[in-house]
This record gives sequence, structure tokens and C-alpha cells, in this order.
Amino acid sequence: VTRSQDALVRLIESHAEVLLCLGYAGWGPGQLDDEIEKGGWLYTDVDAELVFHTPASERYAAALASLGLTEHTVWMQPISE
Repeated sequence: VTRSQDALVRLIESHAEVLLCLGYAGWGPGQLDDEIEKGGWLYTDVDAELVFHTPASERYAAALASLGLTEHTVWMQPISE
């Protein structure tokens, strides 16, 4: 994960496997840490096999499975703003 063009150029020149995703997410100071502490995020170590060799349509289920979960065992509730 980077926003550095130089880092992206180095990766491309080294012929490393890359997955280019564009987007934006913004948090206020401490917001993400607070959300993680409250259990608002599921996370695990990166798995190159999952990222680069699992079809995009199967990645969500595979990522959950790596945590011993399924779509039916995770309850998500929208945030009321």
C-alpha cells in the first residue's frame, strides 16, 4: 500500500506482482485506531496467494475463511450518522 509514485515505479521495474487499486478513505486523528479497538474491523496478515491468485469474486469469502469465518457468521450493522 503506497501513495508514492516512486514506489510504484520501483515495483513495476522489478517485475513484482502488484494489484493496483485506486480509491480514497479518510479518517480523523485516532479514528481508525478507535474503530479497530472497538472491533469495527476484521484484519489479518497479508496472504499473497489470496491477493494475487484468488479470483476477485472469491476473495471476500476466502479472506473470511482465513479467519475461520463465513459471510453467515459475520454480522455487520450500518453506522447511523
